[in-house]
Amino acid sequence: MRKLRIALIGLGQHMQRILYPALLNCAAEIVAVCDADLVKAQTFASIHRVGAVYPSAEALYASESVDAVVCAANSTVHYTVARLFASKCIPVYIEKTPCDTREQARELALLEARNHVLIQTGLNRRFATGYVMAKEIISRKAFDHPTLFLSKFNASPYANERFFLTNHVLHHLDLARYFLGELQDLHLRRVRVDGQRFGFQLDAVSQGGALVCIQSNSLQDIHYPMERVEITGVGQLIIVDNMRSLQYHRPASDKSCSESAHMHDDADALCWWPNLGYPFVNQGMGNEDEIRHFIDAVRGVCAPLLPFSEVLGSMELLYDVLDLYDQLPC
Repeated sequence: MRKLRIALIGLGQHMQRILYPALLNCAAEIVAVCDADLVKAQTFASIHRVGAVYPSAEALYASESVDAVVCAANSTVHYTVARLFASKCIPVYIEKTPCDTREQARELALLEARNHVLIQTGLNRRFATGYVMAKEIISRKAFDHPTLFLSKFNASPYANERFFLTNHVLHHLDLARYFLGELQDLHLRRVRVDGQRFGFQLDAVSQGGALVCIQSNSLQDIHYPMERVEITGVGQLIIVDNMRSLQYHRPASDKSCSESAHMHDDADALCWWPNLGYPFVNQGMGNEDEIRHFIDAVRGVCAPLLPFSEVLGSMELLYDVLDLYDQLPC
């Protein structure tokens, strides 16, 4: 099986610590790297024995023949790279945030459809083990349908509020859409301590009628538990805590009788906690799975789960939230 020829653009910590190691476990060969810091690119290429180094995406585009591109930089670079390579029908993986404006998001979706080329965005929550398990559970007949969705996400102090919304809250808007579909009747509230410490609460209603409350803030510490999601069904409750554990609470069996109590397969709580007693490659946060999925989709092994046509819905929602943000009192 021939390995895909992959180019890496943007050699920051996320690429070097997360995306590049994940690619090593795929049917992929890194044939070129690119970074505005040419010394960094040359050092990376020397350490990892990559043959070609470029100072810009345009130079790589003009000179290199690749099967796909993986890019992790900033929203402006992501948009430029996706537009450049997708126009040549080369599949692209770009980290979030994928672009800077609503118009650019719509342009990328049109480009993907017109050229029949995959533009996948790094929204790793959709591939995180706990959330994938929760998605499967809410599809079960016993769960019936989601009625309440409560989520809380926290980070350390951020540069500013708008960057927080576009770089941090996008994940959480996309996760709500992953579970519930489209959201409507949006209301945004804010609490502020200073220019770097603030919190937002978004209230909405899903297309299925579930009440939605998303809290996201920079008032805590990124080293604390990052996030918690609760999804209530009908007589059912799912809790995904800090991405690394899942509790599925079902109606409990009757344990009030004089006989010895015991667990029932179709009642009581079903829990998942990963066994951390031995190191493993997949850390359950979705990064490895989303990269592997991108490579498999490019190879034609599976249909893409996250084309830009799907990401567009989350971007539209993000810009709706930004419109509400602009209306908040100073």
